[in-house]
Amino acid sequence: MFVTVAIGVGILLIILETILPGMVAGIAGIILLGVGVVSSFHEYGAQVGSWVLLGSILALVAAGVLWIRFFPQTFLARIFISERTIGGDAGEELQPELVGKTGVAVTRLYSCGKIKVEGQLLDAITGGEGIEKGATVRIIRLEGIKIIVEEVKNEPK
Repeated sequence: MFVTVAIGVGILLIILETILPGMVAGIAGIILLGVGVVSSFHEYGAQVGSWVLLGSILALVAAGVLWIRFFPQTFLARIFISERTIGGDAGEELQPELVGKTGVAVTRLYSCGKIKVEGQLLDAITGGEGIEKGATVRIIRLEGIKIIVEEVKNEPK
């Protein structure tokens, strides 16, 4: 009875590790699973212990496959899986025509932050100086996927 409970709770804790932070449940699950398998060898002998070990491995694999197959469609998954997308594709090149355009700092830019240029929200960095939220900024250059801006002084916002 102890072997069954230890292995069952161990597998359950390992599965719960996929939604719980901190690795505590996963480590506890692996320990319980190991204790259950070792106990089966000790109490029932090598043949039964080997079958318990094989059954535990197969149960973990089956649970993992079922989890991967069905979890993304559950209500709980919708809490953890983001449906939002970030504008643009990864590695997408910035348009060179952005250089020289002006916009508004949407957040404070202390080395990095967000700006809005022609209705487009962009991530930007400064040359080291801080720029307050709401300040007018100008894109001075592009470096790969980085947008470098400076504050526009003495111009109306």
